[in-house]
Amino acid sequence: MTLSMLAIQKAFIPKQSMLTRLLHSQLETVNMKPLSLILSAAFALSLTLAHAARAGDIISDGFSGAKGAPISGRVPDTANLPGAKWSVAAFNSGGGFGANIDTGAGDPAPRAYLTSGGDSHGAIVISLAGATFAMPTKFRISASLLGANPALGFYPVAPASDASGLTDVFWNFTGLMLGGSGDLSLYRRGALVAHVKYTGAFDAKAFHRLSYDVDTRSGAISNVSLEGSTSDYSPLCLPDTFTATATRYAALASLREIGRDNLTSADNFLVATIPSVQTAVAAAPAATDKISAQQSVAAPSVLVHSGEKVGFMGDSITALGNTKKGYVQLVIAGLKLAGVDATAIPAGHSGDTSGNMAMRTAPDVLHKGADWMTLSCGVNDVAAAEKNPTSGFESFKKNVMHMVANAEAWHVRVILLTTTPRGENLTGQFNPALAPYNEFFRSFAKEKNLPLADVNAAFCRYLTATTPDAAREPPGRRLLADGLHPNDAGQFLMAMTVLEAMGIPESDLPRIEKALHDSIKK
Repeated sequence: MTLSMLAIQKAFIPKQSMLTRLLHSQLETVNMKPLSLILSAAFALSLTLAHAARAGDIISDGFSGAKGAPISGRVPDTANLPGAKWSVAAFNSGGGFGANIDTGAGDPAPRAYLTSGGDSHGAIVISLAGATFAMPTKFRISASLLGANPALGFYPVAPASDASGLTDVFWNFTGLMLGGSGDLSLYRRGALVAHVKYTGAFDAKAFHRLSYDVDTRSGAISNVSLEGSTSDYSPLCLPDTFTATATRYAALASLREIGRDNLTSADNFLVATIPSVQTAVAAAPAATDKISAQQSVAAPSVLVHSGEKVGFMGDSITALGNTKKGYVQLVIAGLKLAGVDATAIPAGHSGDTSGNMAMRTAPDVLHKGADWMTLSCGVNDVAAAEKNPTSGFESFKKNVMHMVANAEAWHVRVILLTTTPRGENLTGQFNPALAPYNEFFRSFAKEKNLPLADVNAAFCRYLTATTPDAAREPPGRRLLADGLHPNDAGQFLMAMTVLEAMGIPESDLPRIEKALHDSIKK
């Protein structure tokens, strides 16, 4: 007697297992090609890094372009506002202000690089008004910031350059300034009106994502978020501040500091509408589509809605998951069976640690219009830490928090995945090292109220609670093809675990399992 995978996950009573028979039948038909060939096929699915428009974006800019290219006159990477171009307001005094593209650094590279010589300062500004465009009353503004007192906010009119330097860059400026110690200051029409200190350990040499929501009807901001800080920013949310008149031009500004040269960087600039709650609408079933024919109206509990895009961020496990029997495609097919017509954005890359993924989250997922992102990482972090202890658990936690904060700033919702085991000997050398990484995923998901697909727990329960069939499940290869990468059975279990985390009703999971099994047997 064995247990169904879903029963194992829920600790149900033992019953005859359709899924166990399914896994055995899959293992019988697996053509065990060399892993290098499988990886080569997965790599053929590599993504381009083009910055694509995302529903809801008004303006977004990752500042792509040639090294040294001027910001002035630049058209943003995405501009759904006709005629939108950056302009530069320079206030020169004892030096000059410049704004250019730097391809050598960023969050990730490239970035907008603002230089203030001597006592000079300035801002880059873009209009949010247009003859054929009506600015929404509620929207979000965000950017990654680094350097000497960068500010993110608005002007009622475009500031004009002043050679005398007597007109301060904050004249008529309404927005938030990031101080050198991580503190946030609220300016209203050029006057400092509120200030909140940073809570936590602020790294002045790193980019920090700043974002907030604007309601021009009340003139207040909300949901102020500064990456890495746990401060209460409610004192900055004052009414009658961010009015429609005050927010006609969005800006990234660099504050003047007397007697020193200032360097300020900005990246991932975004002005976007705030998405409303969507209602899932199931597509009509097609008689020629085996999966579509079994489709039903999505249950209210399903988190992903029709028309949405799901980014699958991960390492080689996720790269291999983008095949017919891989978890990426099985999740999309399972959602379709549940009445949700979603699209995958595959973003798995062999050998990636969380640090590698943090560098490419924006171009590989966020800039491609994702509404959701699953995040699977950790196994390679443990391997890297064995060789270099400095790239260990603390770096992993920081990278995961950075990716989640970056996704949230783009209104992309995140589903965390715990790791697959590293070998099927659960008490051996490698799996105990994974334990703190998976515990962090569980605690961080609870802290941030994020959906969690506990893949590690599902694998461990199956491996410990079922009786192996020696004829069909070779020792050490029941769920893992090579001790690291999931075989077809492991990919199937990953998919069902993710679908459950996406809110597929428990009562609907057996039907979806069987339909997926039937589809991949053909």
